[in-house]
Amino acid sequence: MARSGSSLLRKERVAAYLESIGQEFLISHLTTLEPPQRENLLNSIRTACWDELQNTYAPPDVIQACPVEVVTLEDREHLSTEIDRIGHAAYANGEVAALLVAGGQGSRLGYDHPKGCFPIGPLSGNSLFQFHCEKILSVSEETGKPFPLLIMTSPATDDDTRKFLKEHSYFGLPPEHVSIFTQGMVPTCDANAQVLLAAPDQILKNPNGHGGCIEALAESGILERLSRLGVAEIIFIQVDNVLAPVFDPTGVGFRRFRNADTVTKVLLKADPLEKVGTMLKIGDRDHVIEYSDLPFTLRQPATEQEHALIAWGRPALEIYGVEFLRRFVASGARLPYHLAQKSVSAWTPEGFLERPGIKRERFIFDILPHARNVNLEVAREREFAPVKNLTGVDSVESAREILSKEYARWLREAGVEVVLEDGAYLEISPRFASTPEQLKRKIESLPDFPKLVRGNLHLV
Repeated sequence: MARSGSSLLRKERVAAYLESIGQEFLISHLTTLEPPQRENLLNSIRTACWDELQNTYAPPDVIQACPVEVVTLEDREHLSTEIDRIGHAAYANGEVAALLVAGGQGSRLGYDHPKGCFPIGPLSGNSLFQFHCEKILSVSEETGKPFPLLIMTSPATDDDTRKFLKEHSYFGLPPEHVSIFTQGMVPTCDANAQVLLAAPDQILKNPNGHGGCIEALAESGILERLSRLGVAEIIFIQVDNVLAPVFDPTGVGFRRFRNADTVTKVLLKADPLEKVGTMLKIGDRDHVIEYSDLPFTLRQPATEQEHALIAWGRPALEIYGVEFLRRFVASGARLPYHLAQKSVSAWTPEGFLERPGIKRERFIFDILPHARNVNLEVAREREFAPVKNLTGVDSVESAREILSKEYARWLREAGVEVVLEDGAYLEISPRFASTPEQLKRKIESLPDFPKLVRGNLHLV
């Protein structure tokens, strides 16, 4: 009787809660399930983050927005050498970590595995993971200090990512310096805010976006561990940007020199419709506004003033202060959810059906209004080669071309003449050199290195 009464009370509480959050249909659905399935659904209900579903993003009023202040490439040529010295010291003291966001699948590339496993190397076929891991290994070997790598996966990619990295011995990185953690999940709803089901006894959920990395870092204990280790900066990169640098003494030095919370790298947008966030200053804080959230007039700027306002884009390359992130988490603040309508496969009593779904995602750039931020311009061709599609813009093809052209620049700066034949590629393993400076030193130590490169060249 006691067990029955307790069970009844528990069901009554669940029913009252579901009614309070507008999910009454789950109450009647629970009565159709057998006890094992009913308990599964109850557990799925209990573990869902219902209380945050109403924390949705509201675009700020951009009427009073101004262009963001940017340290341009021209400005950077005249920066104090003290800034670079500060940044180099941070790496030499082991005070920098890298966060690699790697929750996506390679389905848009025709690849049925985590995107980080995709073979992007134009000559080697090396994976995106290998490029990023070996860049970190190169910096660690040069400084003689650990360089922690934090990898955020999703439930869909976590097992395969761990297996892939383990099979490849973490591409030379000590396993204890690699922390893999999984982003959170959030219920997927329909257009009427009713939660959808993945199975009769499971709520349909979707990953909570790259902005979920902040709470995931905190909940996993990684953020506190970094603080104890004396790590002060986290370099944020996305796995599909093969050119994303992890060694950035100027950026790290600038954060410290300016006593900033964050450094956001920016680039001049290729055109107003480019699919990168738009940097705007509203009040005394910087914001990133998604294209779909811009007023229609700014999506098609007509005046010089409007063009200047939306000129700067965000390529997802940032530096975050560890203590700033800890303060943000301790304050109880949470990033809002952006809503996106997407077709999803959901369970219904009639079977699985494709239905319009509303997915909620957090974006890490929404932390900027809470931060003292510095915007640092970067050269697109040196730091931005995203792999979003198989062909065309931001594709496997374009990334390999950009990568090869960047390596050609490195070689020319090292005194090598490069005249590539049609269809030829250059590839430099980060184990050979991960920066132009490293490459120049390596070539100077190799008296037999060719003075002219015409065809394929892979330096390993």
